[in-house]
Amino acid sequence: MGDLQSYLAVRTIEAVQSYPVKIAFAPDGFTPEAVQSYLVLASVLAFVGLAAQNDLTTFLDDGDEESTSPDTESDTDSSATETDGGQPRGVIYARVSSQRQAEDGHSLREQEENLRRIAEERDINLVAKPIKDAGETGTNFDRPGIRKVRRLACQDEIEYVLVDAIDRVGRTAAETTYYLHELRTQCGVRVITAESGELDVSKFEDLVPIVLDTLMSQRSNETRARRARMGRIEQFSRKNWSAFYSSAPLGYQYVDDDWLAVDSSEVETVLRLFETFLEVDIQGAYSATEARVAGYSPSSSHALKRLLQNRVYIGKPGIDAEHPETGERVFVEDSDLQIVEEELFERVQKKIEVIQERYSTDSGESDSPDGLEDVVAEFGLEPVVDSCEMAQLHCMDCGGDVVKNGQRTLTDRTVHNYKCTECGRQRKFPTENELSQLRESVS
Repeated sequence: MGDLQSYLAVRTIEAVQSYPVKIAFAPDGFTPEAVQSYLVLASVLAFVGLAAQNDLTTFLDDGDEESTSPDTESDTDSSATETDGGQPRGVIYARVSSQRQAEDGHSLREQEENLRRIAEERDINLVAKPIKDAGETGTNFDRPGIRKVRRLACQDEIEYVLVDAIDRVGRTAAETTYYLHELRTQCGVRVITAESGELDVSKFEDLVPIVLDTLMSQRSNETRARRARMGRIEQFSRKNWSAFYSSAPLGYQYVDDDWLAVDSSEVETVLRLFETFLEVDIQGAYSATEARVAGYSPSSSHALKRLLQNRVYIGKPGIDAEHPETGERVFVEDSDLQIVEEELFERVQKKIEVIQERYSTDSGESDSPDGLEDVVAEFGLEPVVDSCEMAQLHCMDCGGDVVKNGQRTLTDRTVHNYKCTECGRQRKFPTENELSQLRESVS
């Protein structure tokens, strides 16, 4: 495998160094040297394990005493691209992501007309109506149109897909290259572009412009997105709330200058949420808080947690992201928006941290989705066990399933009694001692 990677790296660098457009693009520091490094990596990832390529087969077989048998050659015959009737089959694929693209001469209709002319010139039989994705970003490969192209290819309905440019297929390098690789190696389908003509991703000389085009498209997308985000951050810093948010949080209302003002009619509800959250038990703290505070209707299961962590309530509204250049969180100081004292706010944050540490097994090194522990932290153990088939209590002694078996009364509350179906052991949960420990942990 090391020889294969070295070969790809050397061939890629040689190709890029001799490629005529390498000095024609360098947006925001995207230097030719960076392109070379990125392209080497992309090529290695795209072609690891693809020994069926003729050029690679020759390289890997150098020095072998026996010649390659015809039976071991690639299953894909490069000349077998026509139907029995002699006319190759194809389909047109067109995509625009915005009205601006249509106005710049890349409308769906203009793409279709241009590609029909190319199909006619090449005597390609268009076996289906043009497949179009309107208003779809090229970074998403779950588009209806691009999935339909793949279905036709897998069903051996087409041998060519005609596109205006490679970036109509996709605007991310790895996904686009892999998509075209799958079409070619698994379905025998080539791509024809209005810009570059026929391209065969299984050939190294065609791979280079494909990867270059996709890298340029990806970088262009990233640059536009970064600039757009920077613009929104600047707007928010100048107190334009709608730059990042579509609604005002509980306790606030919009004012004419696109900023917020305290809504006196909701202040009491906000304060009660913060105070009640500190009062309730750690298990099921969020759902218990929601149940006790009248007038609060959460929009989602995580709405209360987000509300309690929102620094707008201490007069420091911000956005839930880091500045693209400084890496720091963006906040705006505005004491007129403060509803909650900082000491109360910090106590709530500490309790949230205790809940996360106690019920989550995630190390904090990844943005993994909520697991069972996170759901228990939000709704409490008993509701989860009652509602979820996959949640099951087990006996500490024998490991058997534990089920509810009546109720027991503690000093200040009624709790469930549990019984093991295997060994018969019974115990209540939580016990007086467990309740005491829970209260101490959040005090």
